[in-house]
Amino acid sequence: MPLPRLRVRAARLREAVGPLWIVAVGCAVHAWMYLRSRYVPLTGDMVHYNHAADLLLQRHVLTYWSTAPAAQVMPGYPLFVALCKWLAGHVYPRWGEFGLPGLHMTILVQAALAIVTSLLLYRVAMRLCPPRWAMLAALLWTLYLPQVKAASFVLTETLFNFLFWSFVLSFCRAMERSTLPRWFVAGLLLGLGVLVRPTPLPYLAAIALCLGWRWRTGQATLTETVRRFGGALVGFLLCLAPWWIRNWRTFHRLILTSDDAGNPLLNGVIPDWADWPVPPGLTAQEQVKLALNDMARGFSQHPLAYLKWLTVDKLWRMFGAPWYPDTEPYQWWANLHLLWVGLGAAGLVWATLAARHVRWLLWFPLVLAGLQLPFIPLPRYVFPVMPVAFLGTAVFGYRLTEWMSRRMAPERPWVA
Repeated sequence: MPLPRLRVRAARLREAVGPLWIVAVGCAVHAWMYLRSRYVPLTGDMVHYNHAADLLLQRHVLTYWSTAPAAQVMPGYPLFVALCKWLAGHVYPRWGEFGLPGLHMTILVQAALAIVTSLLLYRVAMRLCPPRWAMLAALLWTLYLPQVKAASFVLTETLFNFLFWSFVLSFCRAMERSTLPRWFVAGLLLGLGVLVRPTPLPYLAAIALCLGWRWRTGQATLTETVRRFGGALVGFLLCLAPWWIRNWRTFHRLILTSDDAGNPLLNGVIPDWADWPVPPGLTAQEQVKLALNDMARGFSQHPLAYLKWLTVDKLWRMFGAPWYPDTEPYQWWANLHLLWVGLGAAGLVWATLAARHVRWLLWFPLVLAGLQLPFIPLPRYVFPVMPVAFLGTAVFGYRLTEWMSRRMAPERPWVA
């Protein structure tokens, strides 16, 4: 075999080492979590998601609390769980779609998606640091106990993380080579993410701003900009249009996302030190109206204290502790959460100061965390932001070692 071809194959083999390690470690940790307990507990929202998936299979009705058609939550995750249960019915025909086999299939598919998410994070990190540091970011996220535990829950987190980081990678690729198909894929993945959780909906405006900035700086013509944004918009609408049409035909009104935002918003705008009554039996629209009134009251009566509650206090509650039960083993490893958050923030700030081309990356965690500030401050709600902390940790390590190597390198003598 010619020497150049051998070198190409050796280079490809070296490139494959990182992803293979990530897959191997991911399979090990998720197998450990799965084998710890074959029982899948259903509590809180998990009960309702399981109920919604069962009704989809039995009666082809999308609901959440009851048995009537509803739009309390986005349809993506109930459809995903129903698909996993349907697959379980074909893999385990003796036991059928319902019960433990369907839940086991859901957990196994989520574990596979969690491993793919680690690979997506590796691909994003490769754009900010060398391969060995990118592999460190992906491995730290793979070993992050809350994300391992999340895959064993019948909750939206694992599926949303996979779709959101697929969108982030597609956005990176579209920014690197701005073509119509790449922007279409970015819009499609954004739409799929919104179908699971409505939080990233404002990123459609971010796509418009990025394309507008490329046009203003002369990197694209106005025609190219309009066509590329049109491609992203078409991909986005392909996902959301069926949901809007279904809501219009069922409820005779336009529901862009879901009706369940009222309760988390109402509970999120009332600070701990306030005793503001909440009348029982309010509809979703009345809860949103009351929440906006309470927010206006907070800023008018206690402007500084209320601003502190909405920013500093809520950020501490969301990022100050991991989304992980205190009774689980290896709690000491989960409690390193604050270390990763601190190092990640320092690494991202350092990277944006040193390299202008990565400054846009700050918008992903800032927007996602900022959109959660008006709602209930729970670590679960900012869980999709946590991969950025490990990405920033790897960037911090890379920048620190690079800076230390430059400081410790001997100065060359000047030669006339």
